[in-house]
Amino acid sequence: MMSAELCLFGTNESTLLWNESSSECFSSSSSSSDPPSNSSVVISGSNSIAHIFQGFVIAIGVMGVGLNGLILRVLLMPHMRKQKINLLIINQILIDFASSIFLIATYIFHVLTQSFYYEGETGYALCVIFYSDLLIFALQAGSNANLVLIAIERYLKIVHHIFHSTYIKRWMFYVGIAFTWIDGFVLDSQTLPSSRVIDGRCLYFYFWPSWTVQQSYMLFVTSYHFLLPLGILIYCYGRILYFVRKKSRVLMSNIGPASDHQPANQIQAMMQQREMNVIATMIVISVVFAVSWFPNQIWAFLYTIKYTYDNSDALQSFSVFLIFLNVCLNPFIYAVKHRVVNQNLKAWLCRKASANQIQVIDVYQTRSSNLQSTHH
Repeated sequence: MMSAELCLFGTNESTLLWNESSSECFSSSSSSSDPPSNSSVVISGSNSIAHIFQGFVIAIGVMGVGLNGLILRVLLMPHMRKQKINLLIINQILIDFASSIFLIATYIFHVLTQSFYYEGETGYALCVIFYSDLLIFALQAGSNANLVLIAIERYLKIVHHIFHSTYIKRWMFYVGIAFTWIDGFVLDSQTLPSSRVIDGRCLYFYFWPSWTVQQSYMLFVTSYHFLLPLGILIYCYGRILYFVRKKSRVLMSNIGPASDHQPANQIQAMMQQREMNVIATMIVISVVFAVSWFPNQIWAFLYTIKYTYDNSDALQSFSVFLIFLNVCLNPFIYAVKHRVVNQNLKAWLCRKASANQIQVIDVYQTRSSNLQSTHH
């Protein structure tokens, strides 16, 4: 509990509005204090629109579970797990898979608890865990951190190959994976002290010592979870593309009829092409990350500077929808763009189809044999 006075600011997702001229403060020691009478909950749009939004989010969650589960099944094949880079890709898919599960659980909770009365410790736990979307955004923050780790690993592997081969060990990947799961929850833990249950209502991300503290926190989160990753992604992949282009010119000049090392150069070119396929896939996913998160960061920035405009809630809802949609897009990109994943996925699906076909034939033959024995 904060010993200082807590001010009530309406930042509850897109439904609570802050009014500087009418905000009131109350002591944190009076846990039963009512929120200011002029503080109101403003619902954006009609209930039908809210239900449509929730339905779409649940559908995204279901598709995310299916798509991420399918790609995860392929990536967990023994020969796929041996490559260190695949550990980070597996972690990326696993985070999106978990996000999809919590999307379903959280928004089913939203649908079923439209008039839920939050009370006691259980009500507070449901408020901060499910009503606030805490688990989803904490996991998506981890997904963003994982994208940064992949970019750094690819940068070191391509641009500083000797350093990567000498110093980058497998245990470092496991440390990085652990960091991605902890990072988002640590930063989003501020939801706990800034949330309360009052008169049966869940007011999350709503209580701060001052507007300046909340403003500073939101600016830090935007910088740490969006601007910093975006800058690292642009730098790493920009440097990789520049290095590969420069190296390709040297390699192409060495491949010719008179070259004594033509087979070796061709093998090197094939390996480089394979590496570039992984890089191209990650660049596409990074672009999708930027597009998915950019509207939400714009909304957060406008809110932070207290800029008022029409359809603020609509922009916030749309920006959140794009973030949620990202959990479906990542596995789809891997399936289509990543050559090794694509090939292994096709081979696995073909084996499953052949196995099902053989099973159907066996059932048909068994039934035919039973019919023949019955006639005899």
